[in-house]
Amino acid sequence: MKGIRILLVNDNPRMCDSLGVLFSADKRFELCAKAYNADEAVEYFRMHAQPDVALIDMLMPVCDGTGLVMRLREERLGAETMLIGLTGFLSDVAMRMIQSLGLAYVIAMPSQPDAIYKRVCALLKLDLSDENVPLYVDIRSKQLRERDEIITRYLFAMGVSAHHDGFKYIRDAVALYLDNRGRSIGITTDIYPAIARRYGISVKIVERSIRYAIEMAWLRGNIENQYRLFGYTVKEDKGRPTNKECITLIAERTKIRIASNY
Repeated sequence: MKGIRILLVNDNPRMCDSLGVLFSADKRFELCAKAYNADEAVEYFRMHAQPDVALIDMLMPVCDGTGLVMRLREERLGAETMLIGLTGFLSDVAMRMIQSLGLAYVIAMPSQPDAIYKRVCALLKLDLSDENVPLYVDIRSKQLRERDEIITRYLFAMGVSAHHDGFKYIRDAVALYLDNRGRSIGITTDIYPAIARRYGISVKIVERSIRYAIEMAWLRGNIENQYRLFGYTVKEDKGRPTNKECITLIAERTKIRIASNY
């Protein structure tokens, strides 16, 4: 049986590679190409038989996913291709625009590679118990797992309780910040709304939960660990770090720690 031809369009090489491993390991799919920007994706559609599915990162720099789909429509390319978007930052206006362009589905980010793989299979009505499904579907790539473990260790070191909702919101915020390095995104304008959509809550709850988790850590945590992590931000005349300081500082320390391991 001919495999379902899938094109990956994503400017994040690690995510692209992780998805590529998953789809390549499933005999029902044929990974036809990886495109790291909109220009490469359009060129693929021009020069090759159209894929059955295109998995598109909607937040690519220069020309984002919406711009890519508009270019495909203008050139009458990919008319029979199922277009699936990946994004964590979507306003109602942007969502309506995407829907008007004919995307089959939008997967909310952050989502791990295996969750994306399974969602695509579900959209294609493929049986996940089929023997063709990879026996070992890694929830995260090695680097992604390592990254999350480092973030978790930093949160525990500063005294954030895993029982607080703010713990997972800080963890997700740091991961989003790292995933979108080089892009112009804001903590309050982009990251908070993405987390709110993921958990079905308001932006205000995300912000308040993160602030509460940090405040409780500063009251009950180890001041020496906090000083090692945040330096000047734990001085008595300054108090705890702000939400933004906490997220960005943990992100920077995580990035340095990962780099030192490779």
